[in-house]
Amino acid sequence: MTLRRLGQGALAAVAALALIPAPAEAARAYTAPAAEQRWSVLPAEQPKLGSRVRFDYKANPGQVISDRVVISNLTSAPMVFRVYAADAYTSLEGAFTVPPGAELAAHAGSWVSLPPKNYKVLPGHPLTLPFVLRVPTNATPGDQAASIVASVTEKQTNADGQLVNVDRRVGTRIYLRVNGPIKPELSVSVDSTHYRQPALLLGGGKLGVTYRIRNTGNSRLLNGSGRVEVTGPLGVDLGTLKTGELPELLPGSEMVKTVQVDGVWPVGALSATTRINAITAEGQLPALNNSADLWATPWFLVVLILAVALVFGVRYGLRLRRRRTVAPPAAAEPS
Repeated sequence: MTLRRLGQGALAAVAALALIPAPAEAARAYTAPAAEQRWSVLPAEQPKLGSRVRFDYKANPGQVISDRVVISNLTSAPMVFRVYAADAYTSLEGAFTVPPGAELAAHAGSWVSLPPKNYKVLPGHPLTLPFVLRVPTNATPGDQAASIVASVTEKQTNADGQLVNVDRRVGTRIYLRVNGPIKPELSVSVDSTHYRQPALLLGGGKLGVTYRIRNTGNSRLLNGSGRVEVTGPLGVDLGTLKTGELPELLPGSEMVKTVQVDGVWPVGALSATTRINAITAEGQLPALNNSADLWATPWFLVVLILAVALVFGVRYGLRLRRRRTVAPPAAAEPS
């Protein structure tokens, strides 16, 4: 899968995007947090599979899969949902998300036969929709992702008193592994570094590091961990920061993270190294690392050296002046 996109929100059995104010005629996506969700989108129960929170498939190119999705209205009044299938990707923030509803699916979402349509759903009467997923005969082996989304567009007034349309979306994930050669592969790079000097130029400062992880293989990253190490001249350890667990990362996607390592002494030449240990369905991948060099001027030491040089310079000047003052007058030559 070669889908690469930016932006996002989150989706566990749901997908979330941030609210963006806009004129009333231009709807913007917003997936409500779990506490605000008023409907659900889940796979239908199956005798052998029971309850599911997402669709998980393995298939060969050309295979056809039939299934059902259930949309439940959790309010006390009828609701009208626009239901459609969408491509899925990982945002730069590391969240599973989908594009705006107006954007047509071009990848795994387009394999789902579920034409966009409006459905009226009554409270306590879940809507069950059958769909068919047709894997193309030329489908690329590896992990693909999509989502079935139910959205509601509502008019709201923003903080500026403007009337805006908010497209609230809830969806369920579709994970599909197309059988064939699987090549898990990631890359990591340090995009930028920034050093902030300590207060009063004394002690350790703050080193910001922005790094990027790309899934360049065809197996989705399940989890893992990372850390940032800072070293000085001769490899002296100046600080280490654990960056926490890695989020899921779909093939063809990338995520960017910025962290801050505190207490880093400015000792001139520094090196910031990002180390990643990642796990896919095939197991743990070889450790990855990438470094970037930067310069942190030791201003306290510079000021100290200048101050010492100034003191010695003043003392030397005063001593030289005294010698000239007390020196005996030169003897007069005989006539």
